[in-house]
Amino acid sequence: MRGHASSMACALALAGALAAFGCAPASEPAVHEGQPTESAQVESAAEPAGSAVQESTAGQANSAGGPAPTPSAESASEASEAESQGDAMTATELQLEVDGQTLSATLEDNASARAFADLLAEGPLTVEMDDYASMEKVGQLPQSLPRSDAQISVGPGDVILYQGDQITVYYGTNSWSFTKLAHVEGATADQMRAFLGEGAADVTFSLV
Repeated sequence: MRGHASSMACALALAGALAAFGCAPASEPAVHEGQPTESAQVESAAEPAGSAVQESTAGQANSAGGPAPTPSAESASEASEAESQGDAMTATELQLEVDGQTLSATLEDNASARAFADLLAEGPLTVEMDDYASMEKVGQLPQSLPRSDAQISVGPGDVILYQGDQITVYYGTNSWSFTKLAHVEGATADQMRAFLGEGAADVTFSLV
């Protein structure tokens, strides 16, 4: 009995000593703030890979500004005007119409012809024209165009800018300082006289 009691006393003394020196069994480690718990890590690992792709795609869409805005009436009008100007800049053919008959002329490559094309880009232009000196039909333009005058000779089918604000269509020949706007290829005097007729004529100019 004495030996058993002595053993128990020693055990109690040893337990007390261990407690005094911090040798008690360690408790569960504390979880620091922001550190994922084991269950959170498991849930993160189980999350489908597709969700990350979806988030990435959504981020790209947001950074790109989302769907393109519907164009307003003003922007549509500006686009239409720009398109018309582009057509004028690239136009090379001019159409002349008299009493339902038409002829095509090739525009010259100069500033005056380009300005005339810009004017026609707004719509067909009808000019009342009269014979002059038995060689041409001449009429007044609604506005002045830039001049690229030079001393040149002209003939049947030539469309000429005179003094910046008059347009002439030749069926005869002449030599003067003015600007050629266009030319009807292969035109003859008889063909141009028949096309333009005698006396006053309404000639409509338009881009092809």
